[in-house]
Amino acid sequence: MPWEVEGLSRVERVVAFLEDLPVTQGSLADTKLQIRDWQRDFLEAIYSEDETGQRPVRTAVMSMARKNGKTQLVAGLGLCHLLGPEAEGRGEV
Repeated sequence: MPWEVEGLSRVERVVAFLEDLPVTQGSLADTKLQIRDWQRDFLEAIYSEDETGQRPVRTAVMSMARKNGKTQLVAGLGLCHLLGPEAEGRGEV
């Protein structure tokens, strides 16, 4: 899997997972999800590790106008934490 490549940071694993997800509806159906620059900045702010290797941010809020890619990003993150590189045994999503 693309997110299992050796040497990826936590953010890079999350982005690799998200960009491997297929788009299933709309004009971009049958393509892969593409992370926009602002989405990458948001992910870096959340998944950057501190000096102990822990993720200091546990809750994040994103607020913006309709039709900007919030749903795709949040749905992908839900999958990432449910069955992707951020999945934990008996974890809550």
